[in-house]
Amino acid sequence: MIRFLTNLKLRRKLLLAMLPLALMVLVAGLYASMEIKKIDTRYSALIDQDVRTLQDLTKAKAQAALFGQLLYEEIAELDLDKMHVIDGKLEQVNLEFQALITESLRNMPYRAKEIESSAAAFSQVSSDSRAVRAATLANDNTKAMNLMRGGVDAELQRASQALADINLEIRQSVDQQSDELTKQTHRAIFFTWLVIGFGLLASSALAVYIVQREVVQEMWGLRDSIKDLAEGNLYQPIPFLDRTNEIGQISHALQTLQLGARDREIQGWVKAEVSSTLVRLQAVEDFSAFAKTLLSRIAECIPLLYGALYLGDDQGQQFSRIGTFALNSSETPKQFALGEGLVGQAAVERRPLTVLATGQIKISAGVSNVMPGSLLFLPVTNKEVVTAVLELAPLSAIADRQQAFLDALLPSLALSAEILSDRKSTRLNSSHLGIS
Repeated sequence: MIRFLTNLKLRRKLLLAMLPLALMVLVAGLYASMEIKKIDTRYSALIDQDVRTLQDLTKAKAQAALFGQLLYEEIAELDLDKMHVIDGKLEQVNLEFQALITESLRNMPYRAKEIESSAAAFSQVSSDSRAVRAATLANDNTKAMNLMRGGVDAELQRASQALADINLEIRQSVDQQSDELTKQTHRAIFFTWLVIGFGLLASSALAVYIVQREVVQEMWGLRDSIKDLAEGNLYQPIPFLDRTNEIGQISHALQTLQLGARDREIQGWVKAEVSSTLVRLQAVEDFSAFAKTLLSRIAECIPLLYGALYLGDDQGQQFSRIGTFALNSSETPKQFALGEGLVGQAAVERRPLTVLATGQIKISAGVSNVMPGSLLFLPVTNKEVVTAVLELAPLSAIADRQQAFLDALLPSLALSAEILSDRKSTRLNSSHLGIS
């Protein structure tokens, strides 16, 4: 069986692999049919919340009517003790009304605005009725009746009407939802089976499409990348790296090979360029020629708008410019103390400083101005002592290989500068001996 599957063509493998999917779709269709019926039942149970809310609001409407009735009874009552009993009943009715409203809000939060509006209307009735009740308890029935008929009774009618409107809306909503859920259940069953049929056809067509176009095209794309890598084109993008399937795994493996080859190529290039630079520096006789040769070699490897080399004194406190590349030396400072400017600060920090280009950094280039990609200030250290600082203005952002070149070159510059200094000292001593 394993050998049969191994020798089977990809197209047939894919079609065979889809057989369980087709069975699962059929099973899912049956399951969906049963679940839809269950959902219908659950939704019917959910509608019971609306019915319970309808009942609670109906009771609340009855409590509002009872509240008004008790107010009139209290006004008509002449016995003070009975008045207090009725007044207590009014408080109890108010509490029961609020409890029914709270329960309605809990069961039907999506109608909170309407329910709270009717509750607010009744709360206004309850608040305004306190003046009526106070007048009644003070045996001023005429005032109480005037207050009742002057506003409280109308407010009570509005609160009752608001509750009646909500009850009507909920009743209509229950009937509508019931009809819609029944129709949705029937439609869901029909569309489930319809989708299963189309899904089987679409899956078969998709399988043919994947084999005929997607897999073949992806493999051709990988073939081109492998060909580029074999021909030494190490910077061509590798396709399909975002894939999580086998194609993506192949792409990542190919990228690993590309990165390895690129690192080896960069290392070889860096070694060759650093070696060539050091050979040229060994032939110079003074620091002016040293700076000129160094900056010229850097410009060959990194396109520069300008460059400068600042040499530190014996105490490492003052850095003087000893050579430039494409820089008008008359317009710029030639010396920086330790910590002064970015040159001096790079010496203090003993680490490279980078200033990103902005519209304010422009360099004159003939008849026009050119903006550099960035400004670099690179300290040259020898035994933890900064002996020089390089200032470079590359035309664009430093590439990986250019950064690797600078990283490899800087440690060697300190040694070359030290050798040149020793040679100059030797020649000077020899000259003095010859004179004496």
